[in-house]
Amino acid sequence: MTTLRERIEKRYKDSLATKCEKDKCTLKIDAKARHSCTVIDCDKCTASEFPGKRCDYLLFYWGIKPKVCILEFEGTSINKVSEWIEQLEAGLSLLERITTPNEVPYCRPVVLHRKGVNAITIKAIQNRRVIFRGERLLILLKKCGATLSDIIPKNT
Repeated sequence: MTTLRERIEKRYKDSLATKCEKDKCTLKIDAKARHSCTVIDCDKCTASEFPGKRCDYLLFYWGIKPKVCILEFEGTSINKVSEWIEQLEAGLSLLERITTPNEVPYCRPVVLHRKGVNAITIKAIQNRRVIFRGERLLILLKKCGATLSDIIPKNT
């Protein structure tokens, strides 16, 4: 029986990335954590696999239980909350199609931004949730250069 990690890495072998970076915006993953991660660059996925809107990355962290982050990077435009939501929802939809409910006990949608986000946008993001398998998930907003430990808490 193959593991989730083996299935993901085989199915998306042409879309795997070694880092998370778009438009000079990065998520820092240290060397030790990198060995425990699988990163899918969603822009490299085929249109049949990922039609329409798409998030930038799906990041799988292979701890005792897998953790997944849906990542959207915003290097230039910072106040497009509805667009961010659509892209995160597209990533969640893909994740739902390729995993079973028991395989992903932790999922975190994240928007990383380069420019300052105004108070209205912060409030709009804080008031919005995206749904994954019936659960309303809070969207985490972080500045570019955040680390993996900033978005995946150690105690989850």
